[in-house]
Amino acid sequence: MSLWGIIPVKPFSYGKSRLADRLSVEQRILLNRSLAENTLTICKSVPAIEHLLIVSSGREMHRFAIKCGVEFVEEPVGGINAALETAAVHAVRNGAGSLLVLHGDLPSLRKAELEILAHAGSRENSICIVSDHHKTGTNALLLNPPDCIPFLFGEGSYLKHVSAARYRNIEIVSLNLPSISFDLDTIEDLEFALYREILPKELLERMHLDGGR
Repeated sequence: MSLWGIIPVKPFSYGKSRLADRLSVEQRILLNRSLAENTLTICKSVPAIEHLLIVSSGREMHRFAIKCGVEFVEEPVGGINAALETAAVHAVRNGAGSLLVLHGDLPSLRKAELEILAHAGSRENSICIVSDHHKTGTNALLLNPPDCIPFLFGEGSYLKHVSAARYRNIEIVSLNLPSISFDLDTIEDLEFALYREILPKELLERMHLDGGR
């Protein structure tokens, strides 16, 4: 039974709307595509992740998945948890023994930390969870087996996932993995990424942004 990676990705023209006061639509499209491509590239380099799929909506995202060589599941109406449930059903029907949900907007994601997460999640009847850098959201969630807890993404999801696992007597492994915890949601996150020169220089040039601020 294999580990499947599920990457929820908003259509590039809609993602990162909270950066609208700082970035134009065109800049956000470039940023969203780059972040998703980086996430998929690193996931594909981790041998433990045997299958990858994107859950999103629209022809553009379907074409993007094909170009990246990963599967695509059309997102239903109902938000991220409904989308993940649909993707999970597809994965389980095709042999998934465990699931890794990983957000696609992690600019500093490192292969080594993703390997740590995948290894930690190999134990049955467990969840491995990595919070966001605010310690409230969930940036990565590995479920073994895939249905051991429901998806509870949204505001305060870290505590919701942990509470769900405790209620079901599922082992909880909470990992401190900085490259997975840092996501790019707010203008402050963007400014930090620019200051620390986290984003690729080529991307910054295409976006007409300066790093090192």
